[in-house]
Amino acid sequence: MSIFPTKILLATDGSEEAELAARTAADLAKSTNSELHLIYIGHMPSIFYESPGTMALDPDLQSRMEEEAEKAAKTNLEKQAQKIRQVGIEVAGMHTRLGFPAAEIVGLAGRLGAGLLVYGEPRPWTVEEGFDGQRVRFGR
Repeated sequence: MSIFPTKILLATDGSEEAELAARTAADLAKSTNSELHLIYIGHMPSIFYESPGTMALDPDLQSRMEEEAEKAAKTNLEKQAQKIRQVGIEVAGMHTRLGFPAAEIVGLAGRLGAGLLVYGEPRPWTVEEGFDGQRVRFGR
């Protein structure tokens, strides 16, 4: 019986720190026979948050922005998953979200029952609160 978590969640954004986190998460998943799940949080342009009145001028703008952000997130997530698969690691799940990264990452980790969260941290957000499992953070 292994004491290591059986599910690992890798939060990636394509940054240098996230690349290091991805290699480490893949190695851990392989050596511990754990499921590896990936999450990528799509970026919404600042106008979405800073100028909500803009949406009143173009009612379809928000949905078009969300569609583009979701499409970009899926493309970036697939690139990361492909790199992991190329070294012989199975990706158990790929998840894209739009929203506040820390909340989305911690929320998914809870729903999955992930025992380990691996992420790079070039961003001004953190996932220190709300996640009960272990964290491995890569940053400068």
